[in-house]
Parts: sequence; structure tokens; C-alpha cells
Amino acid sequence: MNHASPKLFLRVFLPLLSLLLLLPIVSSSPFASPPAKRSSLELDDSTSTSSFLANTSSLEVVRGVNLGGWLVLESWITPSVFNVGGGRNGASLPDEWSLTAALGKEAALSRLQNHWESFFTRDDFVQMKAAGLNAVRIPVGYWAVDRLEYEPYVGGQFPYLIRAVEWAREVGLKVLIGLHGAPGSQNGQDNSGLTGPVRFEANSSNVDRTLAVLRNFTAEFTQERYGGVVSGE
Repeated sequence: MNHASPKLFLRVFLPLLSLLLLLPIVSSSPFASPPAKRSSLELDDSTSTSSFLANTSSLEVVRGVNLGGWLVLESWITPSVFNVGGGRNGASLPDEWSLTAALGKEAALSRLQNHWESFFTRDDFVQMKAAGLNAVRIPVGYWAVDRLEYEPYVGGQFPYLIRAVEWAREVGLKVLIGLHGAPGSQNGQDNSGLTGPVRFEANSSNVDRTLAVLRNFTAEFTQERYGGVVSGE
């Protein structure tokens, strides 16, 4: 068995897996859950693209939509959420890190809970299905399950992610969970939660924390209660 290094997995395999899942592909079940008792972080010949495409039995086209601006904030999607000083759109706050730092944890949690509760609802999932979609992509940041004391982020997103997956299962949608933000920021953009220098590889703890988050998601969403509707990128 050939094992990829954690950094290689995060920088190379995850983007390739995302592209594979989001393009029209030939597969018996492109969103199948990982095999029982096997880590989703293991790579070997059985998970290669060539062998994956070789075991084809039906054509399934992914028709999906991205639920951006919900569990990971981006000011261009929801400028009103970033308004903390009475200005027009709060554009001076570039990312979720800055927003939660400016508000403080108590006020930030109150504001974000209102946003999480209302930005997408079960009726939206019903309408997506009725429109002919068969999949949704839900971005989420590492801070939904892992926060250090010095980090201003607030938690509370994870129950909404669980509820969204349950809605998707109920209406017949598959779910692609995207880890949009890694510790230290993997791209320096607002969609990672923190703009500025890319410090993801500055220390090994960032990689370790990211892998722990992925294992957490895998342990949760491979449970039978979710009916195998979840994949990851």
C-alpha cells in the first residue's frame, strides 16, 4: 500500500477529488461513503482515478449548487453581516476572523446564529430538488469543530451542518462537504476565514489539526443515520 504524505494529500489529492466529484462523471456511486473501518485519508491503488472509472455501471451527472456564504462567511455574499460600525456594508472587515474579533465572541455568536438559522432553510432544499438538482456543496471552516483560545472564531456551525445533511437526505440530495478553511489559511483569501499571508504550512500543527477535522467529519457523516449521502473534498 502506498501512502501519500499529509501535505501532499491536502494540497494535491483533495482538489483533484473535488474536481472529480463536481464534473459529470461515470460512476456507480460517486458519492459513496468510505468503506467500513477504513480511514478516508488512506490512498492506494484501489482509490486511483483509473480504477475508479474502470468499475463503471451507470452514468450519473452531478447537478449541484454551492451553499456559499452560510457556514463560512464571505463579505461579498452577505455584506450586511459584516456591518459592525453603522456603515453601508461593513466592507472594511475582510473576513470572518476580523468580524468575530471586532464583535467579540458573545455578540458574534448571536449575530451568526441568526444568520445560520435563516440564510438557508429546509424549504430551500425542497426547492433545489424540485428544480432538478441532485447535489449540494456545503463549505465549512475548521473552526466549526476546532478552535484555539487565541482564535476569535465562534463555534456553533456543526449542528447546522448536521441539520442540512439531514434535510438533504430527506429530500433526496447528495452532499459534498468542503473544508473551506484550514488553520493558518491555505490560500490567504476570505473564503478560508482569514485573508493575508498563507501560514498553513508554517508549522506541522496546522496540518495535524486539519487532518483531525477531516477525521471528525468522516466519523460523523459515515454513520448509517445519514444514509450515505455525504462525500467530502
